[in-house]
Amino acid sequence: MPHILKYKIKKFIKILIQRSHIRSKHYYYYEQLYDKFQNEETYLNLIKKIKSKPTLITPNSILFGTNLKFNYSYNDIKEIFGKAYYKIENIEIKDLRILFYRLNIGGQKAKAEIHLFENKIFLMKYTFSYLTEKEKKLFLN
Repeated sequence: MPHILKYKIKKFIKILIQRSHIRSKHYYYYEQLYDKFQNEETYLNLIKKIKSKPTLITPNSILFGTNLKFNYSYNDIKEIFGKAYYKIENIEIKDLRILFYRLNIGGQKAKAEIHLFENKIFLMKYTFSYLTEKEKKLFLN
């Protein structure tokens, strides 16, 4: 009898959690990102900021580690990094997809945010949450 009761309690807790609004801290982080990128205003503000900065022309290709380049497709990214940790798609902006990865770059934990429009990379951002000031300077030089 105790075995059946234990099973029923476990089953009840599982159903309760599935139906409840209990979410991990990661869920809330990505939910905020979804809200941020669901309309074109975020990108228009980014374009304004970029236009206000001086332009640097270079003959060199701009790479994002592991030879990841602008205009790479979703399949190219998937081949390099594998399945995204999280992705945002089917939002107000047609043909927009945002992929999120957890990576190790130069021995440091990083989050990568890869934005694709019409299946091509047009924006990529790395976030290093745990760098010391000394490590930041090393990365920037």
